[in-house]
Amino acid sequence: MIMIVTKSSNIKYSICSLCRDASSVSHLSCIVRDIFPGESELLMIDNSSGEWDCYSAIRYFVRVAQGDLIVIIHDDVEFGTLPASLLLDQIQEITIKDETAVLFGIAGISNKDQRGIGHFYDACGEQLWGGRYEDHVSSLDECFLVIKRGMGLIVSEGLNGYHFYGTDLCLNAMEAKLSCHVIDYPLIHKSAGSINENFFEARDRFGVHLENQGVDRFVRTTCTVLYGGKSRLKHCLALALSHILLETPRHRDYDLASRCIINRGIARYGWFWFSLMILICRLHSRWHRLFNDMMWWTQNWRDQLNVKVIH
Repeated sequence: MIMIVTKSSNIKYSICSLCRDASSVSHLSCIVRDIFPGESELLMIDNSSGEWDCYSAIRYFVRVAQGDLIVIIHDDVEFGTLPASLLLDQIQEITIKDETAVLFGIAGISNKDQRGIGHFYDACGEQLWGGRYEDHVSSLDECFLVIKRGMGLIVSEGLNGYHFYGTDLCLNAMEAKLSCHVIDYPLIHKSAGSINENFFEARDRFGVHLENQGVDRFVRTTCTVLYGGKSRLKHCLALALSHILLETPRHRDYDLASRCIINRGIARYGWFWFSLMILICRLHSRWHRLFNDMMWWTQNWRDQLNVKVIH
């Protein structure tokens, strides 16, 4: 079942979601009506039958949406007291400075320094990631995405499933010389996501997609690292980095995810070489944190001494 509710002939927002069942459609529709103004439409897919996946749903939403902004959200998102006007203000502030901006989210990875950027609430509480909001991003979390309609952005053909479509959209935007951004719109995502065998099977498929594009590059998402290229060593490195990424801070699915990663690493590269790669990545990560701490103290030690003297 597809439910389309149009409130106005002058549509600013198309609010879209692939919902797990009819009750999720009803619940999310009630939440959205309270947040977004009359210039909006709701496009909700009841996926009780499992006919749809996220890629096919996004292709449908982009094709039929009439709003200037296509807002694609998970069905377990809540807005609290956030007004739609804040969302519009955040997007307009960016597009005034960057006419190429086409895709927005609430959490992502900086294209400049690979740091996480974001402010949101999930099952673990408030999350504040310290990257710079002005940075372009190379990946976005999928719980909340906003696409500017009419700029030609769409997910890749041949992909399906429920993971990595935010990353795919970002890569397609960059390929078209367009940009993606994180906005400070701290909504509530009631789950923290699951990093399980299904996730890593999707990671394997997306890795093949990247490799088929023929571009030698690493791609970091909010919870894994991928490599698109022919180098076996770099594939091993990306898998090891994925393990380290879940260690600090420790993800709630760490034990399960660690088994999935190590099983793949041993099967593909052998126990010795994959264990050695993880050790190298772990040492590099600790050295990097130590180096950053040393740089911070170098720049701020006088202020810290003054604080101690005052107290």
